[in-house]
Amino acid sequence: MSKKAIGYVLMEFPVFTETFVGVEMRAMLRHGHRIIPITFTRPIDHYQSIDSTLANQTQYLTDITAREASIYLMRRVRRLFNTLPFIFRQTAMNTKDILLDAARIAIISERYSCDHLHAHFAHNATTLAIVASRLAGITVSFVGHGFDIYVRPRDLKLKLLAAGFAVAVCRDMMDDFRNLCPAANIIQVECGLELDRYPIREQDCYREKKDLIFIGRLVEKKGLYYLIQALSAMPEEERPNLDIVGEGPLLPELKNMVEVQNLQSFIRFLGKRDSQWIIENLPSYYSLVAPFCQSTNGDRDTGPLVLKEAMALGVPVITTEFMGCKEIVDSDVGIKVRPKDSAALRWAIGKMMNLSKNEYEVMSRKCRINAEHNYVSNILTIKLSETIESGRMPSC
Repeated sequence: MSKKAIGYVLMEFPVFTETFVGVEMRAMLRHGHRIIPITFTRPIDHYQSIDSTLANQTQYLTDITAREASIYLMRRVRRLFNTLPFIFRQTAMNTKDILLDAARIAIISERYSCDHLHAHFAHNATTLAIVASRLAGITVSFVGHGFDIYVRPRDLKLKLLAAGFAVAVCRDMMDDFRNLCPAANIIQVECGLELDRYPIREQDCYREKKDLIFIGRLVEKKGLYYLIQALSAMPEEERPNLDIVGEGPLLPELKNMVEVQNLQSFIRFLGKRDSQWIIENLPSYYSLVAPFCQSTNGDRDTGPLVLKEAMALGVPVITTEFMGCKEIVDSDVGIKVRPKDSAALRWAIGKMMNLSKNEYEVMSRKCRINAEHNYVSNILTIKLSETIESGRMPSC
């Protein structure tokens, strides 16, 4: 018996920095599901080449006219009335926009015989997926991430009740969902890796040249201010080189900070790099540094995939005791310090640099073992597949 066809409802796909979405969809394909990505607009930016096949299969709401959506709604009056309690209780979108876009999603889901809708991010994509599922008479779920849960949560309790189930990507989020809405059906599914893409690091991996690397968007929650301060405070003869991979709004400010502290000969900004570059180049670095923290608006990384990528490639990690980071990294695979503490970060860098060759290579091997045991996408998504197959309907 074939497994359910899943319509993935996404505001945009593919997105260069959201590799976890494609990884999850490919894992669900391997579990036997048909996958239909449904999104609002065509991508306007470069995306990961590995997502090309899914990108070519993506269905766009803009291909369905308002007239088609209106006719669809008129022909499903009874189901339309079933959507109204949720629509009138939610506060994020106006009724007309919800109905037309939800109808477009429902049209696509019926056209491709979807049995379930699954949204990533708990903002408009989830609102529309919930309404579309009622119009199409199918089940629905959503995944929370960071900004959508901790900065501008929109009708989150209502969505937790209205979905068949919700997915938390780390234990802290799971607890927060349960505290907010004890009646909701919530499962924890961490973002995983396609481990066959990550070669095992060579046994003799100790580096005399101990360069560090940071990978991520250049935004406040990544903690780069504290990393630069930590390097600035180190004696020049002990200070490692740091490559910063990524783009973002803080790039000019961070470059200025590096210049003011006269660190240009130690810190390089490499710009955006794709996942294949990371796989090929990350093992040449001594350690990944990920000083993640909570930003002033509450934003945070909930289950950073880059930590798992580093471990899969046998690269030890320096990170913080914060949110998903503390769940992913233990003392076998890296060093954790308090967030927003440049002195502690400086200590952690020094400790990592002073590992003996044997200590470092043992840690490198344990990194790979940790990734193999805990972060393989095909294994992590079994729970997601089974929950979708169980067909739990929403409670309201």
